[in-house]
Amino acid sequence: MEAAKAEGVRVFNMSLGAPGVRQGLGYSSFAASLDRIALTHDVIFLVSAGNLRGRDARPEWSATAEDALEMLATRAIAEERITAPGEHLFGITVGAINAPSVLGAVADVPTTYTRRGPGPGGARKPELAHIGGVSPRAGSSCGLHSIGVDGRLVEGSGTSYATPLVTGSLAALDHRLEGQAPRETLLALSVHKAEKPHILCAKPLRTVARDFVGFGVPRHADACLSDDLNSITLVFADILPPRRELSFIFTWPRSLVTTEGKCRGRIDVTLAHTPPIDAAFDAECQRVQLGVGLHQLEEKENDDGELVPDPQQRLNACDSQLPQHLDYTERYLLENGLKWTPIKRYEKNIPKGCGTTSEWKLSLKGLTRAGALYPEEGVRFAVLMTIADPRGTAPVYEEVRAEILRRGLRLADITVAQRLRTRG
Repeated sequence: MEAAKAEGVRVFNMSLGAPGVRQGLGYSSFAASLDRIALTHDVIFLVSAGNLRGRDARPEWSATAEDALEMLATRAIAEERITAPGEHLFGITVGAINAPSVLGAVADVPTTYTRRGPGPGGARKPELAHIGGVSPRAGSSCGLHSIGVDGRLVEGSGTSYATPLVTGSLAALDHRLEGQAPRETLLALSVHKAEKPHILCAKPLRTVARDFVGFGVPRHADACLSDDLNSITLVFADILPPRRELSFIFTWPRSLVTTEGKCRGRIDVTLAHTPPIDAAFDAECQRVQLGVGLHQLEEKENDDGELVPDPQQRLNACDSQLPQHLDYTERYLLENGLKWTPIKRYEKNIPKGCGTTSEWKLSLKGLTRAGALYPEEGVRFAVLMTIADPRGTAPVYEEVRAEILRRGLRLADITVAQRLRTRG
């Protein structure tokens, strides 16, 4: 890793894959080696999900959800899994979507060749996606151009074209931040405001689209680092020690509290953490995980007429509309609840308001597999929480900032480096 040592490079593109190396939902030695390098040198690898070749490729994705699901139902999922080392756990894997305005192809849907997740044991993979170009057909454009070695424009398609686009976004984030941000913060920032193409948000496609595009397409670095006056993003980056819980109690913005005392608005939370990994356990290689909770601190009257705490969980895992606190099966939690996934996203849209109190608590807890020990040195993490007014009218930023300062807590803005360009 001479580039990391000599030039301070932290973000690396890896547009390659090794078909046949990974077994089922396992964790290959290729991915394990990549993760060890990432931790040793404090770098982030972005790896392509891999391509289906020739007759193995899928038909073009239909514009209607029903037809798309019918097409996918005829496919052998196991033969379309991401290739090693795309199942690595300490970086990002990238899938490909169609370019816009290509005759005969629906824009913003998974390409015919992009491989699908999940990762080891059901971990969310890929995490992000970008334009990879439409599969080439006789007399048709791919919709994606790059510059060849001779300086001319050339057409091409593949997840190897999508991955550098995401790599550029993450590298721009690293470049824009003053100093060296923790790798967990960079990963969380890249995912936090990613947007899934609208066509893939249809309810019938929600559970299958995530295996192709993850949390969506990343936004520009500047958009990831800024809020408008109607929203605020808080960043918590630290190490969670054993037998401890992160707890942050805050007051909901006054302008988002209705006359009935309900809290309205939208909240988005992203967690990125670096858990201990043991490749000997293959699909269960992740031995420890962290999970986020967000509770509205309600009270209820007990049988003696006394008010007792009755906190209500308000977050949903991304792509799931079911509340987190219900008694789900392990399989459901793996497939829909982001269990054993190093990067998690949660959300809650409350257009009409909920609850009767303005007091909330954000929490972070650890969980170990049977027989595993939580590391004494703790687990590194970054949690991003955005509170916003979808109507675009409430002064959320100033209200939350004032409340945090009033409580005597230290608040520091993310420092963006000032880059000067010389003009010839």
